[in-house]
Amino acid sequence: MTATQIKEIEDGENKDPRISTLQRIAEAFGTGIGPLLAETGGRRTYVVADHDEPRAEHAILVPVVGVAVGGSPQEATVQHEDYSLLHHLYKPGRYVIRLFGDSMHPTYWSNDLLLVDPKEKVRDGETALVRVDNESTVKRVFFMKKGRVQLQADNRTHPAIIVEADQEFEVEGKILKIVEGERP
Repeated sequence: MTATQIKEIEDGENKDPRISTLQRIAEAFGTGIGPLLAETGGRRTYVVADHDEPRAEHAILVPVVGVAVGGSPQEATVQHEDYSLLHHLYKPGRYVIRLFGDSMHPTYWSNDLLLVDPKEKVRDGETALVRVDNESTVKRVFFMKKGRVQLQADNRTHPAIIVEADQEFEVEGKILKIVEGERP
């Protein structure tokens, strides 16, 4: 399998991988395919992106550095916990945040743990952890003319936030993926 094929499955672009593909992924993680499948109303769905619980030899502890608000920018709460991140997701500097709020639903849900990379460049339309006037939020970022930035929620009931050029604004990191989350 190529890295691209695995990424497409993890990112949900390939929503119907073959069982043989899931078996190869499960073998690579030293588990069965059970943790990669979930029964939902009699239909089989794939939960590859969330993986099974990492075993100690496959994981590195990274900090959960805060709680980001998925609505209007608000002060982030400092967390004092670590998360066992699978080796293939680890790079120095990466960390995990816990998201609260519904503004990024259906992409991200309240209480999801999200992997953040502060070193990756954020392009138009990508999701990032941002700080506006010392308050945090998770939004899609669109860079506008004259130094303005539009922060867009995935939940269309939440209005866009326009950050003016004279406001303090910082991209703290690109959101790479959900590392842990529950779906109803």
